[in-house]
Amino acid sequence: MANGLRLSFQLPFSILIGLGFWLAFSPLGSWAIYLIALSSFALLAFVSSAPRALLLGFLSGLIFFLPTIWWAALSTDTYTAWILLSTIQASFFGLCAFFTSLSRSLPIFWRIIQFSFLWAGFEQARRIWPLTGFPWATGSEATVGSFLGSLLPYISTTGLALVLALLAGIFASLALVLFRAFSQHDLNVGFFSLTSLVALSLVCLVANFWFAPLAVSLENKEIITLGILQGDVPQPWRTAFDSEGIISKNTIRVLREGSKKKPAQLYLAGETSLDRDPKKNLTTKNELDTVFLPDPIVLGYNHFFVDSSSKLKRYNRVFVWQKGQSQGIFYDKQRPVPYGEYIPFRNVAKYFANLDVLLPTEVEAGSSPNTMIVSLANGKKVNIAVGICYEVAFSDLLAKAVRNGGEFIYIPTNNSSFENSWESYQQLQILRVRARETNRWATQVSINGISAVVDSQGIIRAETPLNKPAYLQEKIALNKKLTPAVMYDDYFRLTALVLLAISSLFALIIGFKKRISR
Repeated sequence: MANGLRLSFQLPFSILIGLGFWLAFSPLGSWAIYLIALSSFALLAFVSSAPRALLLGFLSGLIFFLPTIWWAALSTDTYTAWILLSTIQASFFGLCAFFTSLSRSLPIFWRIIQFSFLWAGFEQARRIWPLTGFPWATGSEATVGSFLGSLLPYISTTGLALVLALLAGIFASLALVLFRAFSQHDLNVGFFSLTSLVALSLVCLVANFWFAPLAVSLENKEIITLGILQGDVPQPWRTAFDSEGIISKNTIRVLREGSKKKPAQLYLAGETSLDRDPKKNLTTKNELDTVFLPDPIVLGYNHFFVDSSSKLKRYNRVFVWQKGQSQGIFYDKQRPVPYGEYIPFRNVAKYFANLDVLLPTEVEAGSSPNTMIVSLANGKKVNIAVGICYEVAFSDLLAKAVRNGGEFIYIPTNNSSFENSWESYQQLQILRVRARETNRWATQVSINGISAVVDSQGIIRAETPLNKPAYLQEKIALNKKLTPAVMYDDYFRLTALVLLAISSLFALIIGFKKRISR
């Protein structure tokens, strides 16, 4: 076992690990499945040679990411971006297993520490590289509803990754000791390791029952009433956006009907909930004029402009409309999605796809603050922390918004291109993470997909059906206090990267010394 299991066992085992990671994520998600998969991954790295660990770790990652982000192929209408993104993310898994394997000669305690530093560090690394990073499908999303999620406001997603890896390393080490004791017929050691495994599992189960998040009471809180507008995008979605007024009419119809039955103090619509700019397009302006409300309405649209090189570009924008006019308050998306909203490495990408068809007009990164201060009809001002769609996954972006006074989180999104995939469920899981991490109520507002309201404990308080027009009215609490995760987010992330560099270098030194001694 110490020299590595047979490849005939390791190969299917690595595939099962990848499937376990996949099953751990929404809508089938389970913190227990994730912990089992991560523990199995650690065990595989502990017992494999370094080259084999690299291969098997990569395979586990690939089996995990290919079905998890299948929506990338749907959205871009090409397999290239989906396969490339899955391959890059799987490479981080392979590297983590490789460096862990190099350190497998260390005593158990140090081996567990080494794995936890590597796992947390590589999870952080893939959040920032390549391009803008891909902070998706992390351990915090699978465990946000568990007792482990209660650590988020204190140690952030970065610290939680470290804790999860520590637990997984302990489980893996106990399982390894148990197997060795069984193969050597050492009943005392076997009984001890088996008892420890069972005891640790029971502690986790009891802790999850005891520290399960409870819905937040609104008593003695400063509250406002939100109206969540989910219009509709007929398929095929590209044709729907090309046709003037279809998306706008659906959004405004939901606003008109919802505001009459269940009025709110603030209405929120999704990303590109208006298919045309109401300041430039008379059809959209007239549609909005059919609903004259004293209350502010936050809507999204694409703001087109010509840049300094005479190239047509756009800002992905949300803005405030009130009393029949724009209030001049807006936010432009700061982190456009690679290949979804802009094309990096165009000279290479043009050989794999027709870029004019894939993305005729690119999104320019905005520079406006990612908070919007909105005046309600009663004169009260509300500070909203904003991130558009994919930006929900960037903890640093929303931590900055909360530090700048954001009292609740608003994530407008357009999930029409993901059709009936799991993307909307996964995005909602990330929203729950941001809610717990910042101790803020949070909203995901889509024009298609899923819209939801989540309380500060990450509990979903209201939710629309997938890809159905709907209106939600929900009271939420405002909060101005900062959590340690928000205050020290930058330091947590930097620490993880430093630990990754030290652990990787340490593993290479150990591996080099072993090679020299041979």
